[in-house]
Amino acid sequence: MNARTLLSQHVAEEALSFFDVGRLLRYSPTTGGIENSNYFVSTTQGEFVLTLLEREPYAGPEFLNLMLALDAAGLPVSTPLPDRQGRLELVVQGKSALLQPRLPGGHVRVPTALQLTALGRLVARIHIAAKTISTRMPAYPRDAGWLQSTAASLSGQIRYNAAAALESSVATLSSILARTDAQQLPSGVIHGDIFRDNVLFRDGQLTGIIDFHHAARGTLIYDLAVVANDWCCDGSGQLSLEKTIALLKGYHDERPLTRQELWFFSPFRLYAATSFWLSRLTTFVHAARSQATRTKNPREMERIVASLLRGFEYLDERLFDARRPIL
Repeated sequence: MNARTLLSQHVAEEALSFFDVGRLLRYSPTTGGIENSNYFVSTTQGEFVLTLLEREPYAGPEFLNLMLALDAAGLPVSTPLPDRQGRLELVVQGKSALLQPRLPGGHVRVPTALQLTALGRLVARIHIAAKTISTRMPAYPRDAGWLQSTAASLSGQIRYNAAAALESSVATLSSILARTDAQQLPSGVIHGDIFRDNVLFRDGQLTGIIDFHHAARGTLIYDLAVVANDWCCDGSGQLSLEKTIALLKGYHDERPLTRQELWFFSPFRLYAATSFWLSRLTTFVHAARSQATRTKNPREMERIVASLLRGFEYLDERLFDARRPIL
C-alpha cells in the first residue's frame, strides 16, 4: 500500500456520491505513485481512479485545462470527470481530489523498439496538442536555481563520492542552462515525469499516459531526456542507442526535431538525471528520518549522471535518414 491518506469505505462512498458513476463495489490503494494518494475504485458502472492531491500540481490551476486540452485532442489520457454540478475537483479528507477513468493496460519493464516508437509519437502529440495553452502554464520549477539550492540542502548528508559527482553535475548544468542557444531551444508544455510507471500498454499497444502533476512549461527535449534515462538505459546507466533511436524517430515523425535539440539531447539527459537524483535523494533523506515516505532508488539516477559526466554522446540529424546514429 502506498497511499499517504487512508480512506474508510464511508468516506470513499461519500466522495463517489457526487458523481454519476454508480454504487461502490470495492476500492484499494494503488501500489505505484510517490507523491499523491491514489485508489483504484470499482463501481457498478466501471473502473476509476480516485486521487487525493498531497501537493499541488506544478501547473497549478492550469492543470485541469491541460487535461481538457489533451482530451479534446483525442489523446489517451485520464481526464478528471465532472461531478453532477460540473466540478472537476472535490474535497476529500480536507484535500483536493480528482476522479478519473481507469485506463486499461499495465506497465512494461523491458520496452521493445516498437513500444518506444509509439511512446515517442505520443510525447510529440502531447507537445503539439498542449501548444495552445503553453503560454498560460507556469515554468518548470526545477531550473538551475533549484538544482543549486537543492544540492546545497543535502550538504553533509550524502556520501562523499556522490556529493562530488553532484557538485560537478550541477556546475556543468548551471553553465549549460545559462547558454543563449540552450535557452532558445523549442519550448512548450512538458509532462516532466514520463517514467515506465506512468505509461500503460496492453497486448503491446500503448493505451495511455498518466500522472501529469509535473507538467509545466519547459524545454521540449527535456521530456525525451527523461524517457531515455528510464526507458533506454541498462542497470549500469549506459544508454542503448537502438532504443533511443526508436524513441527519437517516433517523436520526429510527429514533430521534427531540430539540429540544436539533438545537440542538446545528452546535456539534457544529464539535466533530467540530476533533477530526479536530487529529488530522490531529498525524499530518501527525509524517509530515513521519518521511515514513513516511499521513494525510488536514487542510485539509478546517480549511475546515469556518472556515465554522462564521463562524456556526452552527440547525435546528428542524419540518423533519421539512416539506420545508424552518427556520433
